[in-house]
Amino acid sequence: MIEHKKLLQSISYWLSYQEKIGRSFMITEASLRYPVADYLSSTALPLDAIKLEYPHPYLQQRRIDLVTLRPVDKGHTITAAMEFKVVKDTTKSTAEKKRIFNDLVRLHVLAQAALALPYFVVAGKFDQFIYNFRSTLKTNKLGGYHRLPDPSGFFTEWFSFSPRGTRTFAVGTQNDAVYRPIYDAFWQDYRERDIPAHLPGEISTECIAISPLSRDFPLPYVGGIWKIN
Repeated sequence: MIEHKKLLQSISYWLSYQEKIGRSFMITEASLRYPVADYLSSTALPLDAIKLEYPHPYLQQRRIDLVTLRPVDKGHTITAAMEFKVVKDTTKSTAEKKRIFNDLVRLHVLAQAALALPYFVVAGKFDQFIYNFRSTLKTNKLGGYHRLPDPSGFFTEWFSFSPRGTRTFAVGTQNDAVYRPIYDAFWQDYRERDIPAHLPGEISTECIAISPLSRDFPLPYVGGIWKIN
């Protein structure tokens, strides 16, 4: 059984350690698989049940960052699926917003098929997480605030930043000029080859773990885990 708070702590500690020993260059989305796989193996999950870059069972030529499997009959079934994201300055760009939305849809497809528990895992430096994801502000400088800014901006449409907080956002009927082009971009990219050939009506997310955030004693790296429905 995954204890999501412990998983998130493992990610934060691993990222902080890599920076401390001068390996910041290793901190990428792909590198998050290492602390996640290490944590999962500590839960008595066999190593051969943890797979990286696993083919999506419903979307052709798409892969999931990490899955866990259990044997059934003559094959395996996915029990949990994770997509990873490291927050950077570019996270606020339109291209990255599209990539995050694509991750959410891929996970949503699994949830609707009742095939797996799908999780979106986000981590990054404290400043980056606060100002480029939790609150998409124009400044990234902590010194200008006596307290942390409240969650605000683009990503609060998709994610709550409170423990057990939820968001349900319309996709098919969304007409907002900011979000509609991002949703349509997914349609253009996927509809030629993949199933389903339509966008979901809505997607729900639940914040199941979030790092403690302190203006006075910030952790070097923080993050959050959201369950996708």
